[in-house]
Amino acid sequence: MAIRSKDNVYGVVGIAINNEDLDVFENNLVLSILGECALALEKEIYSKKRQEIYLQAKNEQLRSNLLRSISHDLRTPLTSISGNADFLLSNSAKIDDVKRQELYNNIYDDSMWLINLVENILFITRIENKTMKINLQTELLDDIINEALKHLYRRGKNHHIVFEETKDIMMVKVDARLLVQVFINIIDNAIKYTPKGSTITISAKIKSDKIEVSIADNGQGISNEAKDKLDGESVDTETLAKLLMESQDFVRNDSNYKNAPKDKKDLYDLAITNGYLVFNKGSNKLSEGEYEKAVADIREAREAIIRAVKENAAKEELGTKIKETEEIVKNKDKYTENTYKMFDLALTSAKSIENNPNSKLEEYEESIKSLKEATEGLELKEDADKIKKALKELKAAKEEHEITVKACKMLLNYPAIEKNNGDRIRAYLEKSAKVIERANKILEHYGMN
Repeated sequence: MAIRSKDNVYGVVGIAINNEDLDVFENNLVLSILGECALALEKEIYSKKRQEIYLQAKNEQLRSNLLRSISHDLRTPLTSISGNADFLLSNSAKIDDVKRQELYNNIYDDSMWLINLVENILFITRIENKTMKINLQTELLDDIINEALKHLYRRGKNHHIVFEETKDIMMVKVDARLLVQVFINIIDNAIKYTPKGSTITISAKIKSDKIEVSIADNGQGISNEAKDKLDGESVDTETLAKLLMESQDFVRNDSNYKNAPKDKKDLYDLAITNGYLVFNKGSNKLSEGEYEKAVADIREAREAIIRAVKENAAKEELGTKIKETEEIVKNKDKYTENTYKMFDLALTSAKSIENNPNSKLEEYEESIKSLKEATEGLELKEDADKIKKALKELKAAKEEHEITVKACKMLLNYPAIEKNNGDRIRAYLEKSAKVIERANKILEHYGMN
């Protein structure tokens, strides 16, 4: 028997039954179990596909950003090299030796920068292809740092690059060639983004069984505004990616989406499509606030779906409540005039809201609540007469109680009575005061106080 969903077969199950046929119940039970297995497998497969699509989109974005960055970094030194070379070819005889040497130095520096950049690209390619070979050797850390500084001598001539060497002999087991490139990249970045005359300090110290290397500069650093922009973009990118991942499960499994009106589904699908476009576009091509807008649109569209489903459910509940009142309307003469008026007012309002296509969720909910309270507040005339009679008796009993209380208070004015029975009389008066207070509240509620 196949574990399948539509045209997809995920597996086959064989059952040993010893030449006995399954009865109808057993056959249906097996088919039901296989169906559940197929759904679970299908969900797992789609989940893996969604994850693969997300990772692929993320990798594509990183690759695109890398290519844009590399293109810019390549264009700058190439333009400088071609410009200086062209100037030398055209005007070599017209310029002095000092200027000529300066142009040669510029060409050399830009060429070395290109070599380092290409080397970095090759490193990245080898890492991605898993062909990077690490050649670990025990090396002296000071020698590695000094080797990196030799490559940066020309580019760093306008900066004060200080290597604070220590008396400690620091041996490290590393791939020296790769670590030299790491130091070159970091120090070159410090040279590039600090003004001329800045100091770049390299230091190293032993910490337990590790060595800590510090590369610091005294430049202006990143402004708070730039930090906020970078942090915001990072958060927005992750938020958008998370929403896009969640959208797949929401569309496939959430009852709100399945029960939502078509126009709300279309708006949500449009927001998700735009979200993918924004996510894959890359931050360099986005206008300000585009990440935030994509995130806000998806959230608003999702909330609109949930709200629309709640509105439909509330409308159906209100319609049910209105139908339940038909028997009350037929027998309206059984109820007291005031309570039925309140009920009729709530019922009229409920029908108006039900028939209005522009009614909102809050109006449905408020109408349901009002109609329920009005229904519970209905009083039968027969019950009302009995209640009225009981209230009259309560009022009469309360008045008699008040006369008794007044008499007891007078008795306390007599010393002999106060001496022998004062405590009992005061206890009675305290209880009586509570009884009278409760009676007054009941009578006040029914307008008979």
